[in-house]
Amino acid sequence: MTERRQAVRELFRQRLERGVAAGDVPATADLGPLASLYTTVLHGLAVQARDGATTEELRAIIESAMLGAPRADP
Repeated sequence: MTERRQAVRELFRQRLERGVAAGDVPATADLGPLASLYTTVLHGLAVQARDGATTEELRAIIESAMLGAPRADP
């Protein structure tokens, strides 16, 4: 399970790197901690879903998590 969790974190990091290359994520963003944050949110969502959270509740969690996402200048 540890390897799978690490693989998910790496996938998030790779996606963030693509975001930097596309100009959607600031080049100054610290991608390692961001990837860990999104991995933690993802696993937390799984727990919440298992415990019966509704789709609306899960979406609200995602929207809240994304409020802190770094944004590149337009």
